[in-house]
Amino acid sequence: MSSDQPLGYLVKQFDNELNDYVDTALRTEHGVGRAHWQALRTAFGDRKLLLSTFTSEARTFYSDAELDELLSSLTENGWIDVKGATDSERIMVLTDQGEKLLNRMMQTQDRTMQIATEGVSEADYETTRTTLDRMASNLHTASAALSRRPVSAATD
Repeated sequence: MSSDQPLGYLVKQFDNELNDYVDTALRTEHGVGRAHWQALRTAFGDRKLLLSTFTSEARTFYSDAELDELLSSLTENGWIDVKGATDSERIMVLTDQGEKLLNRMMQTQDRTMQIATEGVSEADYETTRTTLDRMASNLHTASAALSRRPVSAATD
């Protein structure tokens, strides 16, 4: 792998490698994938997580069919309970069994970060994190400013 690639390429390559590794490690060690990790972690972080909120946000990453399969897997395996009578009341509740799985998955994720940051000093890691955060913020601000400008017609 060459570090003379453009920044966008390197960021995308890192994202792809990280996602592939995480999914493979979680499937190998726990029999579930990255989507399960994200759902369980989200439910753990928000004990009153509305099912509608979760599905709306998850559609950014998963198709409706993938999301249906994920939710079925989570509930059928007893990792998540969905409680509430109406759509506006339905919440995702992490079960004790789900929390145990999540804790084991957290150990796998800790090892993932150890692997990813091998040979990277804490200072370099923090600089990378801070730099990427700043660059993303700069682009977000600039994009918002562009979206407020009137659209101009293309000219020859």
